[in-house]
Amino acid sequence: MDFLFGHRHWNNQDFQSASVRLAISLYAVVLILLSHQFGKLSGSLSSYLYALAFLLPTFLGLFISTIVRPQWPARRIISIGVDVSGITLCSYLADQAISAYCLLYIWIVVSYGARYGKKHLFYAAAGSAIAYTLL
Repeated sequence: MDFLFGHRHWNNQDFQSASVRLAISLYAVVLILLSHQFGKLSGSLSSYLYALAFLLPTFLGLFISTIVRPQWPARRIISIGVDVSGITLCSYLADQAISAYCLLYIWIVVSYGARYGKKHLFYAAAGSAIAYTLL
């Protein structure tokens, strides 16, 4: 298990981002299931499950790629696209353009800018603005 918990991975910003992304995704699964159980879920459970069937393997693939290929600049651009698409999809499924999911756009923009610099800040902001406009 040293390959996963070794010091070199935890210093990799991509590994940290992928770990947080997976943790948030698993938390979202629990929230979606609990919301459905208590009758508070906006949208249909099957739609969320289809979305998760796509998003969770994608997030896991991004996580594994940080271990297999720790330095891969394209992963950051791919991650922006996946993160923005995931938020947009969940907002669409909730049938609310103004939902708690939309606050994650701001988090993405700030976190990509803080972690990776101006170029990624611009990509995340542009992607989020376009996605929210389409939503």
